[in-house]
Amino acid sequence: MEATATKTPAKKKAAPSKPKQQTSVQAAPAPEPAARAQDRPETAVSPVQGFVAKVSGTATKSDTPLIETPQAVSVVTRDQMDQQSATSVKEALQYTSGVAAGTRSAFGGYDIVYSRGFVLDRYLDGLKYLGGANYTTPQIELYGLERLEVLHGPASMLYGSASPGGIVNAISKRPTDEPFHEIQLSFGNFDRVQAAFDFSGPVDSDKRWSYRLSGLASGVDSQVDFNEQERYWIAPALTWRPVTGTTLTFLANLQHDPDVGLYNNIPSYGSVTPSPFGEIPRHRFLGEPSYNVNNRDQQSVGYAFESHLNDSWTMRQNLRYMHTDGAVHQFLPFPDGMLDPTTMLRFVVDQTADIDAFSVDTNAEAKFRTGPLAHTLLFGVDYQHLNERSFVNLSLGAPIDIFNPVYGDTSILVPGAPEITDQVLDQTGIYVQDQVKWDRAVFTLGLRQDYASTSTDDLLGVALDNSQDDEEFTQRYGITYLLDGGFAPYVSYSTSFQPTLGSSGGRAFEPTTGEQYEVGIKYEPTGYKALFTLAAYDLTQQNVVTADPVLPATRVQIGEVHSRGFEAEGKVSLTDQLDLIGSYTLVDAEITESLNPTILGKHPLNIPDQLAALWAFYRIEDGPLAGLGFGGGVRYVGESAGNEDNTLEVPDFTLFDAAAQYDFGALSPRMAGTKLQLNVSNIFDEKYVSQCTNRETCLYGNGRTVITSIKYQW
Repeated sequence: MEATATKTPAKKKAAPSKPKQQTSVQAAPAPEPAARAQDRPETAVSPVQGFVAKVSGTATKSDTPLIETPQAVSVVTRDQMDQQSATSVKEALQYTSGVAAGTRSAFGGYDIVYSRGFVLDRYLDGLKYLGGANYTTPQIELYGLERLEVLHGPASMLYGSASPGGIVNAISKRPTDEPFHEIQLSFGNFDRVQAAFDFSGPVDSDKRWSYRLSGLASGVDSQVDFNEQERYWIAPALTWRPVTGTTLTFLANLQHDPDVGLYNNIPSYGSVTPSPFGEIPRHRFLGEPSYNVNNRDQQSVGYAFESHLNDSWTMRQNLRYMHTDGAVHQFLPFPDGMLDPTTMLRFVVDQTADIDAFSVDTNAEAKFRTGPLAHTLLFGVDYQHLNERSFVNLSLGAPIDIFNPVYGDTSILVPGAPEITDQVLDQTGIYVQDQVKWDRAVFTLGLRQDYASTSTDDLLGVALDNSQDDEEFTQRYGITYLLDGGFAPYVSYSTSFQPTLGSSGGRAFEPTTGEQYEVGIKYEPTGYKALFTLAAYDLTQQNVVTADPVLPATRVQIGEVHSRGFEAEGKVSLTDQLDLIGSYTLVDAEITESLNPTILGKHPLNIPDQLAALWAFYRIEDGPLAGLGFGGGVRYVGESAGNEDNTLEVPDFTLFDAAAQYDFGALSPRMAGTKLQLNVSNIFDEKYVSQCTNRETCLYGNGRTVITSIKYQW
């Protein structure tokens, strides 16, 4: 879906207006006065002024008002990301309802987030971000995004293979039809340094061509000794409008991560539970400084095409090719590897991976009427191909004293058995969706058929090659009723599926399947920008693969996870001066079928039972303090299971954040566009464990983080 709108003027009178997206309505539009920019309609990919988005395409693949969507959808705007100085996708989602984004420790190299009891799949511009076996996982650069959207619950009807918990869909920045320039410098604790730029505007006087070029270079140490992250990223984009109503936007990015960082696992003994030897400090490194490599390179190129053929028909195609490669060589704490109360075994991971991924989605949208019914009919076909070649060798390495580590012993106690595999996934899906309006009722009906094939070849010839073909039918039905006063109750039913590699007893695993019932109400008041969503759901995933209790090294497919919960979220911009976010989540997830009686009825790992967050930010526009903005937030993460039989519990924690900003345009028009900002997360430096997967594998969360940035826009 191509952008068709512009951002509204900047909030500060002295500051320059924010970038405007190109329009697909006119091939060579005349510049609009800034006062009229806010009248342009919002689209599914356009910038949003403030925190409150009204339109999204993630749930329907078309420009649909959020209040008419019969499923909970959360949108994080560029303004929110900037105001909170988020540095990764998972940080940007920390104030979003239903999303457990802070359970993966201080490590920022991967964006693994949970919702409704399951890990969410990641998408970029509506196409799945493919790849990520073992330790080489591609990552989306947050600075390159205009919006970040979460579709809560099954999304397979439109996207095929997807988590029952939902998807995270990132929307790239697009070229603008008015000149826009931004440079930014950031500094912080842990020796954080970052320089970034974002330039955009028309190429020719007719504005048939427009460009955008964004980039950054960053480096930061970690609260963990001998651990740092480094990134170089650039993203060119070019939009062509050959005729009125048609746009073709080329999108590319190159990312080089010389240092991705690492998970720094620690045992629960001395972190979650007390130890007579003291508490393990947050900076403790249990690997080897001389054997600590984790690098990654990503390149992608693609396009987003949209053509409004007439008042009824619109054609769209999104396409992307992506390549990822990387290497990991590290000593890591060994799960279940405590030799005695102070000494832990370590395993040595040596991995290289090379990933090629291709995705394309083509659809047609028709708007028409049949008597009193107004239809938005969408039908399309998508295809994705993944080829992942990897070398993995896991060995048993020298142990380490967790309370008094001595580094330098890189000996291998038990050599591993190398694995060289070539995995291929091909998936084709055909889908149809009809959004039908009848008086105040909006019906959403969708069906999809998928054909997936997967194969795994052992290039060493040690194990048997494995291949399987799967077919799956998914669906979604929903109804929303638009009441007076901006209220919209809804109810929906949706299903999901995910192919599962592997076999048991010579029979290939069936795909996991999921189904969800959701009921909720949305409220969009008049008079000010706000959107409130309340949602309750009942979600079940079947065909879950679990370990055989008799032969733990063998996997069997007899398992079911049942998750029920409640989510509430509100985003408000009362005026141009005040932004508010509030969210609350209650999750009750349990394992309802398993061959292992010790985990039957237990809670899955890494799923907090409650989440709550509140954020407020206020800007002063008049008087001697004009130009000053300040605010902050609080985040609560409830208890979660720390091991499979739930005998270890990860305690809840509460974190406080703060932000302050000064717009120098309030001092002088010559300084318009210059802003200084300070963000502090976890103000009180709360020490907490963010997750455990067993008694020997836990992770500390981020301590106090301070980021100071200065930005100039013109």
